[in-house]
Amino acid sequence: MDRDTSTQAIRELGLQPFDVPEPVFGGWDTEMWRFHTSDGGAHVLRVYPSLERGAGLCQEQAALRAAAAAGLPVPRAAASGVVNGQPMLVLSWLEGEPLLSHLQRRPWRVRGLGRELGRMQARLHMVPPPAEMLPGTPGSWLAWTGVSAVAEQTRGLATNAATGSLIHLDFHPLNVLTDGRRITGILDWGSSAAGDPRADVARTAALLRAGPLPPGPFKPILGLFRNALYDAWRGGYEDATSAKVEASPFMAWGAATWLADMERNVGNAQGWANDEGVRSARQWLGRWATRE
Repeated sequence: MDRDTSTQAIRELGLQPFDVPEPVFGGWDTEMWRFHTSDGGAHVLRVYPSLERGAGLCQEQAALRAAAAAGLPVPRAAASGVVNGQPMLVLSWLEGEPLLSHLQRRPWRVRGLGRELGRMQARLHMVPPPAEMLPGTPGSWLAWTGVSAVAEQTRGLATNAATGSLIHLDFHPLNVLTDGRRITGILDWGSSAAGDPRADVARTAALLRAGPLPPGPFKPILGLFRNALYDAWRGGYEDATSAKVEASPFMAWGAATWLADMERNVGNAQGWANDEGVRSARQWLGRWATRE
């Protein structure tokens, strides 16, 4: 999609861009364009690659409303629809920078902001899910691609999984914004569900310990503080909930789904998934797959 096409799409969704939309980079499977309206408001247009990928737009918007009502820092959905066969969502733009980007430049803040990351996720898990998300749970998210690697554990989880919390399932330092002192935004709710907090925690654990690092001069620094960020996040979450992260029976499930995501996205120009990341995800899965 080019600038003219994105401008026309925004207009067809009922908004009038005041300036020329600018591309925003960072998503693995959605295209994003930032623009302003005449009232000075900043927005982002998210373009989904297919009708199948955008099938959960209504649920995503319901999750955003529930999170906002609970006081969480999330974008507001301004418009949505299908334009030229592609689902699209317009969201308000949140101030701040991705936590990972901030820590690249200021790694000494990893402990404090890592604990904030854990505490924010604990707050999220206190939010009841909206009614739109309840049908089909927990099977809708437990059956995520990749769980065949831990099929026996998954069958056991299905009988014990809770559905009483709003869970994000893609909660990591690229989807969380900061101003350097606190968390200012939680983005990308396309995978959210009515589910079990332990599953959300397991996914975040896998992303923090086995997620790919961005290329560039800061990659060695990020590799050094990966464990520190994981420990700080875990400490913040455990202090807020009294739940032990690594005692969760969902850890193998989270590792398996993350491995599937990595394998599916190797070679995707919009992401950083590579063979090294796949190996790391397999090692993380190996740590949990044989545990009871």
